Amino acid sequence: MIRTLWALIGKAVYYTLGIIALPVFLNGTKRVKVAIIDPNANQILLCRTWISSQVWNLVGGGIKRNEDKFEAARREVKEETGLDVDVAELEYIAEVNESEFMANFSSHIFMLHIAKKKVAKPRFELIDLQWHKLDKLPKPYNNQTINRHNIKQL
Repeated sequence: MIRTLWALIGKAVYYTLGIIALPVFLNGTKRVKVAIIDPNANQILLCRTWISSQVWNLVGGGIKRNEDKFEAARREVKEETGLDVDVAELEYIAEVNESEFMANFSSHIFMLHIAKKKVAKPRFELIDLQWHKLDKLPKPYNNQTINRHNIKQL
């Protein structure tokens, strides 16, 4: 019940304040997204963030000032999943231009292959964090990122 209410509040904040705030805070920023895949189980770890449209998406977030994109990806994986990974385990895929409302930003996409592990309970910024079969992704999901890089086939 509380989680559902929390999700509704987050979605309302996103659609009311996002029009104003996203262009200010996201425009021109660099972000990272990490496709965490267990190739043995053919599963991917996806999350839904609190203040957002709440579609299933890759784990990720913003790159801090003077932070390397690999270190940002490692930090975001740790913050959102509790998984400790080495930057050497991250495979860089591409940089993509994205937009949300009137904000234009770029995201560095990474791949991380690991054996399925227990992940941390979702923290404040996440409402869900779950493993999903690559051939049966939950709806709605961020098909712009996931389909563009054929992540379901990797």
